[in-house]
Amino acid sequence: MKKIILSVALLTILGLISCKEQTEKNKETKQEIKTEVAKEIAMTDLSFGVRGNCGMCKATIEKAVNAVEGIVNAKWDVDKKKLDVSFDDVK
Repeated sequence: MKKIILSVALLTILGLISCKEQTEKNKETKQEIKTEVAKEIAMTDLSFGVRGNCGMCKATIEKAVNAVEGIVNAKWDVDKKKLDVSFDDVK
């Protein structure tokens, strides 16, 4: 009888410990998700005209804009002569 009671108590304790660890992992994951969402919210998109004529111009323009700190993405449309820039609003 003592063995059964001790076994049940031991299993209960192990179950509680494992549940606590799982809860802590969930909290860390939720914090990471909140951080990622906050980073996405800080992004701003902007479009404006930039003159150029060819693929070399496209490469030069995109390379120059992407070199600026805080720029996430820059794409230049040769036909429309329009530069679309995504950047971090905080930086």
